Amino acid sequence: MVDYRPDVMMRLERLETDVSEIKGTLVQIANILVGHSDRMDAMQRSMDAMQQSMSAMQQSMSAMQQGMQSVVGRLDRLIEVTIRDRTQGVERMGDVERRLARLEEHVGIPRA
Repeated sequence: MVDYRPDVMMRLERLETDVSEIKGTLVQIANILVGHSDRMDAMQRSMDAMQQSMSAMQQSMSAMQQGMQSVVGRLDRLIEVTIRDRTQGVERMGDVERRLARLEEHVGIPRA
């Protein structure tokens, strides 16, 4: 049996209103959470893309560094060979002596 007294009806109406407000609030909360989730997904995609870009850049830098090490190694060997050739070559020393003698003659320095 249903009681239709005015105070019971008012309480029921207020309860319906409260439940309706709670439902509306829950819908708003759900929408906010969905929005946050979408933004977090977008941020994650952006971070993933940035990480891929950084990995590619790191690989490129590593390849460049290996190339530079190769060039430096070749230059070191070239410098070593050049210095050895210029300082240890007997023919080169003779050539240097002749040039020095001509320079001394040109300048007017008597040979000792």
